Amino acid sequence: YIKWIVASASMPLVARIVDIEGQKLLDGGVADSIPEAAFRKMGYTKNVVILTQPKGYEKKSNSMLPLIKRIYRKFPNFVKAVENRHLIYNQEIKDLEELEKSGDVLILRPKTDLVASRTERNPKKMQDTYNQGKLVALEEIEKVKAFLNS
Repeated sequence: YIKWIVASASMPLVARIVDIEGQKLLDGGVADSIPEAAFRKMGYTKNVVILTQPKGYEKKSNSMLPLIKRIYRKFPNFVKAVENRHLIYNQEIKDLEELEKSGDVLILRPKTDLVASRTERNPKKMQDTYNQGKLVALEEIEKVKAFLNS
């Protein structure tokens, strides 16, 4: 199971591709950043979505795309996923916000940008980011309970 965990956190350009039973794997967030729709298809009806970006954030196209195209040229489906990721992510956010308005999804997100970057190594920034998330959870816990019990 460790290989699956490693694969799920293997960021392109930063980590190596993980081979599991002949499958070449990288972080699944590239293909589906917010898999709420997949969970709905599986039958889950009370989805709490935890985002890492504040309201109003829009993902931009990947500035590393030329390098990704070169390094991962043997993986055209992966390159296409990276190329379209920002479009899919931004649409998923719009869809989730509509589902939230209708009471079908609950979204938790930070009120401001996170302190730590995706590849952060500074322990204080990592702790501060953890504390940001903990604060949101504590502030929203009654809302989460009400949503799950409705």
